[in-house]
Amino acid sequence: MSWIALSSGVRHGRWMQGGVLAACLVAAYLTVWQPVRTVMLTDVANPVLQQVSFGNPDASVRLNRSAQVLRIQYGPERGDRTSVPAPAGVPFLLPALALYLFAPRRPVWLFFLFGHVGMSGLVVITWAVALQGSGVAIHVAQALGSYGIDAYSLMIPALVGAREAGIVAQLEGRRG
Repeated sequence: MSWIALSSGVRHGRWMQGGVLAACLVAAYLTVWQPVRTVMLTDVANPVLQQVSFGNPDASVRLNRSAQVLRIQYGPERGDRTSVPAPAGVPFLLPALALYLFAPRRPVWLFFLFGHVGMSGLVVITWAVALQGSGVAIHVAQALGSYGIDAYSLMIPALVGAREAGIVAQLEGRRG
């Protein structure tokens, strides 16, 4: 009886710790990370893409009013438009909260953040190539921006959750 109560208390403590850390993450996201990601978009991505698009008469890059999204016109047609959001926004925050709940004692969310920033950087680099006139790069940039970041956002928490639940160990045990 006491073992059940003890193990239940450990489980509740883990969830409590994860909940407190998740609340801290939301506070840090709103106070620290929002300005940082805005600077990354306005002072890094925007100037790079502005410079690259300068020689292309059909291309233009501009920030929206909130400075949270870059609007890119990459061709002469009205439909040749896309947007690039600031890195590690809501597609980062919500899965990062899940990571805190799955593994509160591991800094997995920090590596998840670096992955999001890296993916966003890759999207900007791909758009820089696309604005130089590469049709293939346009499709790659669109796929990375539309599907790559979302797939990453879903995959990492699922893998961490599977590892924490012991599913990975069970699968490795079946193999060996």
